[in-house]
Amino acid sequence: MFFTLIKILLDLKIVLNEYNINFKIYIKGICIMKYYIILISLISPLLIGCLSKPDTVKDIYLKEINTGEKVLLESIETNIITKKREIDASKKEMIIAKQIIAVNQAEISLIKKTLSLFHEKEKLHSMTDDREKLSEIRLKIKNNEKKTIESNKRLNFNILKQDNIKKLIELKKAEIAILIASLNYEKAKIGKKFQSSRSEEFGDDSIDIKKYKKFLIEHEKTQKKKQIDYNKSCTLLNNAKK
Repeated sequence: MFFTLIKILLDLKIVLNEYNINFKIYIKGICIMKYYIILISLISPLLIGCLSKPDTVKDIYLKEINTGEKVLLESIETNIITKKREIDASKKEMIIAKQIIAVNQAEISLIKKTLSLFHEKEKLHSMTDDREKLSEIRLKIKNNEKKTIESNKRLNFNILKQDNIKKLIELKKAEIAILIASLNYEKAKIGKKFQSSRSEEFGDDSIDIKKYKKFLIEHEKTQKKKQIDYNKSCTLLNNAKK
């Protein structure tokens, strides 16, 4: 296969030379083109995501909102504020969780240093044949080894707890995104109703409810994935408690 590739490249070089095309520049051009194709393939999903977001419904289209619709919008807005507070509270928990892990790691480091000291003392007492001190230091080594196991277990648990909080924040963010998309969808329905009786006035500015509904459905799909991730994290945390 390698020799076949070499032959193809040599044949290509001969053809390019016939047409006065620099072989190195040609190959470099292909590499650059390949680079841009890969780059576009990576960022295109992000661009599509940004472009798919529908515009915010203008307040002018909400002039004829009725009592029921107003209550619904206010209810969604209240839920958004509540969810935002929940996210802020979880972020504070995350900061505390990080510091707990830092303390755990410092404790383990200290235990290891103490254990190292005890092992050096054990060597000394073995050399001096001090059986009393040797027995005493070996007991301390045994206790410290237990502490190391317990501290590592505690650290692993706290790492899982930190990840669980992180997954919860991601879930809550997905939930708040649904609420915002739902709010815009309800506003779009109200605005469309307002436009329907004045179709000649708006033209290209006509509200497309399908876009808002599609955007809401996409966020609902994301929320389901985040819920699955959070549930898995909860299972790992619960298993670690046993």
